Amino acid sequence: MQKPQDSVILRKIPTQPRSIAMVAALVEATARVLRTEGAEAVSTNRIAAVAGVSVGSLYQYFPGRDALIYAVLERQERAQLVLMSEALQPPLDGPLRDLVRRVVGTLIRFHRDDPKLTRVLLEQRRRLIALKPLPELEQAFGAIIVAALQARADALREMPLEIAAFIIQRTVDALAFETVVRRSELLEDPRFEDEIVELILRYVGATPQG
Repeated sequence: MQKPQDSVILRKIPTQPRSIAMVAALVEATARVLRTEGAEAVSTNRIAAVAGVSVGSLYQYFPGRDALIYAVLERQERAQLVLMSEALQPPLDGPLRDLVRRVVGTLIRFHRDDPKLTRVLLEQRRRLIALKPLPELEQAFGAIIVAALQARADALREMPLEIAAFIIQRTVDALAFETVVRRSELLEDPRFEDEIVELILRYVGATPQG
């Protein structure tokens, strides 16, 4: 019996350079169609044609359109995690405000650089994540933020770090997503970044010297 999550799981993992390149081309073709035509335009036939791959080859790896869109979503979230990791590389000394600004700026630029794709994926995310969550990415995001909070604990109020990390991550994500959808021009306004930084600093109870 097929499970709901089977619709977004690869039928098999590519292991050879040729198959890896083909799957990557299919994911990139899906991102291109999502960005330029929207989710309704994604079909296995359309993506195969854009990628220059036969539909039969596509079906060796992807069971359908949801799996293609999910692959783009996962790719974007992993890319965001890499950028967050780079922004929070130890040592985490220096002014706390600069550290927070680095994180906020990284996330805003990530969404600003590809707002059309972000908008479409936001519309699809809740449905797809309900089919197959990405707990390892959620945990990795949380661990990065917890490490940053622990490194600067002397400048912050006492708080449950795992909960605080979740709140910070979701607050910035939600603001960035909503801005892409409703007020995309704010992504170019430095005051928008300033206000998110201030929001987080006040939430964590940063001391003036922090």
